[in-house]
Amino acid sequence: MKKAQATMYMIIGLLLILALAVGFLFNSYVFHPAQEPIPDWALPVKTEMESCMTNLGVDAIIKLAQHGGYIDMTDQQLSGRKFTFDQNDPTESDGVSLAKSSFVPVPYWFYMDTNNECISNCRVNSVLPSIAQMQREIDVYVERNINECMNGFQNFKGQGLSVIAIEQPQATTTIAEKDVQMKLTYPIEVTQNGQTITLKEYQTGIDFNLREFLSFGLRIAAYETSRQFLEGIMMNLITTHSGKEYTKLPPIGDLDHEDFAVSWDKDLVKVEMEKNILPYFNSVQIGKTKDSKKINIPNAAYAEAAYNTMYVDFLPQEFPQRKVDILYGDWPIYLNIYPANGNKIEPDIIIKKYEFLLNAIPPSRTNRYEFFYSVSWPVIVRIHEEKALRGKDIDLIFALEGNIRSNKNLQEWYTGQGLILWQYGNPEIKEGDNVPIPATSLFCEGNQRLSKNITVNVFDGATNDPIDKATVSYGCGDYATCLVGYSRVNKEKESRFSGPFPLCKGGYLMVEKPGYHPAVFDLSTTDDQEHEFTADLNKYRMFNTSIKKYEMSVKNTPMNQNLVKREVTCCNQPIDLKEGEYAIISLQKLKESDYESTFAQTITMIPGQDPLPIKLIPGKYTLTGTFFSANTYNITKECFKVCTNRGIFGCSAHKSLPEQDVQMVQFGGSIFNETTGYWELTDDMLDSGNKQIEFYVLQSVKAECLVENCEINPASFQPQCIAIDDLGKLDSYKLQYASYLKPKFS
Repeated sequence: MKKAQATMYMIIGLLLILALAVGFLFNSYVFHPAQEPIPDWALPVKTEMESCMTNLGVDAIIKLAQHGGYIDMTDQQLSGRKFTFDQNDPTESDGVSLAKSSFVPVPYWFYMDTNNECISNCRVNSVLPSIAQMQREIDVYVERNINECMNGFQNFKGQGLSVIAIEQPQATTTIAEKDVQMKLTYPIEVTQNGQTITLKEYQTGIDFNLREFLSFGLRIAAYETSRQFLEGIMMNLITTHSGKEYTKLPPIGDLDHEDFAVSWDKDLVKVEMEKNILPYFNSVQIGKTKDSKKINIPNAAYAEAAYNTMYVDFLPQEFPQRKVDILYGDWPIYLNIYPANGNKIEPDIIIKKYEFLLNAIPPSRTNRYEFFYSVSWPVIVRIHEEKALRGKDIDLIFALEGNIRSNKNLQEWYTGQGLILWQYGNPEIKEGDNVPIPATSLFCEGNQRLSKNITVNVFDGATNDPIDKATVSYGCGDYATCLVGYSRVNKEKESRFSGPFPLCKGGYLMVEKPGYHPAVFDLSTTDDQEHEFTADLNKYRMFNTSIKKYEMSVKNTPMNQNLVKREVTCCNQPIDLKEGEYAIISLQKLKESDYESTFAQTITMIPGQDPLPIKLIPGKYTLTGTFFSANTYNITKECFKVCTNRGIFGCSAHKSLPEQDVQMVQFGGSIFNETTGYWELTDDMLDSGNKQIEFYVLQSVKAECLVENCEINPASFQPQCIAIDDLGKLDSYKLQYASYLKPKFS
């Protein structure tokens, strides 16, 4: 049964993503409207209009391709839909930003759109728009910009022409089988020397096969859908870079019988994945495309095979004019590794004692390393073709999301641990394709707005100024979210929207404006009750940031001539990070309602690079700081002894451990949460005029041995070295020194 489900999973995935391409092959037609004869003196107007149409069409196609089928995903009226974006959590978004310093999103053509923590109801999706949607986007783009391109018809005054628009422009675009055809209906009156003619229709064609270009990208998305090649590469990378060492990833499977165990910090493993593992995806090549080739390494078959796992060969023919890049852009990933003890990843330790023999035989110990990875990560696919569109280069750019759950790709995981539901949005599917077509939601249709009037007043929460053109949306659970309208400033200096909403029990109202954090209200709509809300939007305040560290140190206090008390202390002056040291600060605002959108910020500090500015709003925040150093150090071999032959009369033989130097890394961090106290920000703090925030992390001391019972001073009741076990007290140090670690404004 499970094999049948897996087969169906793969077939449905292939059919659905290929169904998105069906629309590329149908409904093509070319416009040949009948035109009345146009006198020579009016021809320059028609010629200029069609030239503008062509230029705008080329611009629209380039932008549309650069953003995976959307000219601008942030413009809801242009895209025709609303997306969910979180730059700090791209695997919980509908797309990923091309840049971290600015917001330039591209859509996922394949991704898991349910929460990363889903278990039994995970669903994969695609936000690839249909051909009809792309045609509508080009129409809107041309209609918006045609007057600006024509310079308001001012250029014709010098030719003795008077041009007056008598109706609004209406564009109609057809992405045909081999080119793009454009028609514009725009009635204008052209007058010269008392003669007047009305020009109505204009047409042009763009010689570029956009359908085929998009279909080429679909081949790559379909291969990921059916073969999960990103996931295969990820598991190879995890396996290659894991091992029973502090500087490697936790292994998928291993065991030993050593008297000590290796453990890892989950946050540091995530940083290691983002900084050193994910960049390998930039080496992925798509076979039969420009500049792609397998790597040949003489006398190094293993290395050659490892590199060539990055060579993905599935295209049916050569495409020498198209260069394909797979790119990972240093985005945050989702990572969970279990089993784990909180943030500590450690093996299962089994100790077997022989008490029935009066412990004459020393205990045996087994350290079982068996860890399960769940990872979600984005990559960008960029398809570049030179001088393909009227002498201009063109890029098709879209995102794919890789997903591993418990060391399995989604197809494998589906057969054993959960249900993956395929839900592709708005595919163009012709009858007879034998593909289930999702029902159309009517919730957002205009005739469904049956409630009494809902009034929304929108103000700046700090200045109380009215906010014009704020977006008012209404959502009904996970079912649908609709754009209802925009607030407008009236004569009384009030910003208001009022009108009917769709009916929903348990819905929510959302008010948004670029530069402000959205306001959300619980709202159940009925046909017999009016409601009024006041949304005080919090404007994002921008701050420059820096991160410094407090170095923890060891204090030696003589107790007597044979005894020295050693204790870890902190904190002197904070200092800058050194070369090879990294720090990350993650902030997340506590939600004030269940529907409030997540607000999180991440700051990464690398020596020699300035951290990016962050935006903040009033509220309570959790703060998690992570510090680690790539500058390794060693625990000296044979630093302590363990008994290897213990009998009734005591220990008769010892063994010195470790048998060789153990390579270590320093780590640390900071934390503010429910236990330690939240980081609370007020309007007064954010508007004080300060533009800089300094964050702090602790740097742990260096471990000197593996366990506390090193025998430097066996008579002491105090451990006489800083052991690995002492490093596990870092969380208590974060609490003890919280007053030093609290961020400071300047």
